[in-house]
Parts: sequence; structure tokens; C-alpha cells
Amino acid sequence: MTNPARILAIALSLTALLFTSAHAENPYGVLKIGAFLPNGKGNNQTTQEGGLKDFDTGFNAEAALGFYLAPYAVIEVGTGYYRSVRSDDIAGINQSYTLGTIPIIATAKFVIDNDPFEFAVGAGAGYYFAAVDWEVANSTGSTHGTALGYHVVGSADYRLSETVSIGSEIKWHSAEPKIDLAIPGAGDRKWEVGGTTLNLTAKYRF
Repeated sequence: MTNPARILAIALSLTALLFTSAHAENPYGVLKIGAFLPNGKGNNQTTQEGGLKDFDTGFNAEAALGFYLAPYAVIEVGTGYYRSVRSDDIAGINQSYTLGTIPIIATAKFVIDNDPFEFAVGAGAGYYFAAVDWEVANSTGSTHGTALGYHVVGSADYRLSETVSIGSEIKWHSAEPKIDLAIPGAGDRKWEVGGTTLNLTAKYRF
């Protein structure tokens, strides 16, 4: 069974392979931390798909490595973790669901450099591992699912020095693993676990 540790190992391996490329130029590492805004999709009985409409705003953290193919083109590979919680009280029965997702993503970006600012827009795809821990009355459990997903992103950086930049990023992403959240009337179905992340970033050029 796939687990978060294995996924992180795969991500690190892919990143290491990326940076052994002889064509890599101006490599950098970037840390991102911020908020995860769940998608507003609810349960759809017609399509048998669900979403995160009733989940709260959560947190997001990521780490990525990238390199410049050209002054205007960047390839970035990274992984991270975002988390969101849903709590309900239905007919006096307390229910809580905690969603944790680890994406492994690759992104292609178009860059506009206007020193000391750098702006970028891009898109990419990745593999998402989503796990849910749930508690209903006195019962507890967990379930998970995996799926391919895609995203679009925009960012702005301010260069503090030749090697250090700080900035912000917004990213919208979508992935639909098959998960049984044990919500009454829901059952085992595809769930949209994506949403929007708003991050502050810190970048270091090697």
C-alpha cells in the first residue's frame, strides 16, 4: 500500500535525477508556506462525485527545486502537504473529517524578469495522495486514495540579493481520487480534493 513516506521518497528521487542533468542552469530551491482554500464543490448525487464544500480553510507547505531552461523558461519539481478539517453536528452526533494531501508535481513556467522583480505564470501536473481520518460518534477510521491532477500557478518575487528572493504565489489545482469519507449518503466515490493555495515564498539560487 502506498504511504506518505514512499511518496516523499519518490519525489526526492525524481528531483535528484532532474538536477543531475548536464543542461540544468541556475538551479534554485524554494520553500512555500501559506493557506489552503478548499474547493466549493458539494456532493453530486447525479455524477456520484463529492467535494470539500464544508471543509475549513487549512494550511499548506511545499518545497521545490527548479532550473532555468532559458531566461524566460523555468522547470520546477516539488512536493508538499496541505490539510483541511470538516466538523459537523448532525442530530446530536459529532462528526469530524481531517483531509491531508501530499502532491508530487512538475510545473513549467514562463518568466518575466524586471529586476528586482520576477513574475511568472505556469501550469503543470502531478500525482496526489489524499488521506482522510474520520470520527463519527465513538467510531474512528481512515481511508485514502490517489489520482493524477493538474494545476495553474502565478507568482511574484522580489530579489533581495543575487541569491535570495522572497515573494508570493497563488495556485489552483484539481485532483479526484476515489475515497470513502464515511459521510452518510456519500459512500465510495470520486472526491475533488483540490482548491487554491496562497503562499509566501523564499527562494535561494545555488
